[in-house]
Amino acid sequence: MEDQPHVLAVRLAQVAGKYSPPYRALQLVKSLVPGYLQIPVENAPASFWRLLYPMPWRSELERNAKLNGLDPYIVAGLVRQESEFNPQALSAAQAYGLTQLLPSTGRGLLKAPRKRFRAAILFNPEVNLRLGTTYLKIMHDANMGHWERTLAAYNAGGSRVENWMGWGEYREPAEFIESIPFSETRNYVLAVLRNASMYRKLYSEEVSGPLSSDQFPPPVTQAAASVAGKKPPFNRSPVLAKKHRVVRHRKKKPVAK
Repeated sequence: MEDQPHVLAVRLAQVAGKYSPPYRALQLVKSLVPGYLQIPVENAPASFWRLLYPMPWRSELERNAKLNGLDPYIVAGLVRQESEFNPQALSAAQAYGLTQLLPSTGRGLLKAPRKRFRAAILFNPEVNLRLGTTYLKIMHDANMGHWERTLAAYNAGGSRVENWMGWGEYREPAEFIESIPFSETRNYVLAVLRNASMYRKLYSEEVSGPLSSDQFPPPVTQAAASVAGKKPPFNRSPVLAKKHRVVRHRKKKPVAK
């Protein structure tokens, strides 16, 4: 079976397809094929990859992304990384739902009085996607449309990104990513961009047969080129004091998905 991953993929798709909601099928396939990132994309059918990269609430996601002028595939990649599309995801820092918003952030975006706001509303996928894309738009504008900076700010906080930008002049997105001193944030940015690449191919056109590896251009990778100016003083993963959340809803290694 190891030399025929597409056969395994089809069987998994048949089993996982019986599970609901989509995030449970995603988790099942990940647990059964932990090395799925090493499977050449052309060796498994699109149905297999759609289990690993689902897009429930697609119409709401795309509508809110469009309203905010955002790339819907990056939004989908972010949601997958944050919550795996589990609308009931709740982090240890009390970040809620698909886009992992803190109640304080949600309340501010809704402009709701403290006494009238109920955090449970963030478990509603439509509400969470609307507020999450609004928040992402704010970060995107603050970072002048640079996605690598926007995603770093979403994960580590805008003030940290402002600080990192003062370390040097970055000629390419990869140079900025390479300079990020927090391995969690660096891997997060790369993972969301990789996710977006998969979502773009899987959902920008209907695909039913095998996928070709050359249809998946690699996302921005860590550059070996030196970065002008001051170098990062360390390279480790501290607890991140984010604006809207600190840790994810489950313990896991900060590896790219």
